[in-house]
Amino acid sequence: MIISGFMNLVTRPFGGYVGDVVYRKYGTPGKKYWTLACGFIMGLTALAGGFYLVDTRAPKQADCEL
Repeated sequence: MIISGFMNLVTRPFGGYVGDVVYRKYGTPGKKYWTLACGFIMGLTALAGGFYLVDTRAPKQADCEL
């Protein structure tokens, strides 16, 4: 949980800076597409992490038997 807090110290300001740069260069449509792209990437990352955990953390049937 602590590592997420430390990541938040870096990623939130960086994301805000990038969002401001995109807004200055492309306006509101650019910022909208930037936000959509970030959300899409976050969703793909969450799905990939879930599939990875299912494949690596689930005990096999033979491991559960006595």
